[in-house]
Amino acid sequence: MTLNFSGAFHCCQAAAHLMAGRSGVRKIVNISSSGAYNFDVFDPPHYRASKAALDTLTKDLARRYARDKIAVNSVAPVMTEIPQFNVLTKDVLDRAIAAM
Repeated sequence: MTLNFSGAFHCCQAAAHLMAGRSGVRKIVNISSSGAYNFDVFDPPHYRASKAALDTLTKDLARRYARDKIAVNSVAPVMTEIPQFNVLTKDVLDRAIAAM
C-alpha cells in the first residue's frame, strides 16, 4: 500500500498543487495494473487491493480536477517480464499468459 497507493497519492497531491493556475490542459497519469480486477492470475491480494485503491483515487481526482483542466488517468499494463518471473512455475506463467 505504501508504494502502490500512498506514494501515488502524495505524487498526485503535489502535482495537482504545482499544476494549479497554469494554462492549458495538464495531465497526471497513474500506473495501475490489470491485476487489480483479473482474479485468474497469481497477483497477491495486497497488490490487487493497492492497485484497485489507486484506480479509485484516479477516478476521484479526475472528477475533482476536471474543471481545473487537469486530466487524471491511469494505464493498466498486463504482465511485464521482470526478474521476479524467475520465482514462477511454468504452469503459473502459462496460465497467466493464456488469460491475457
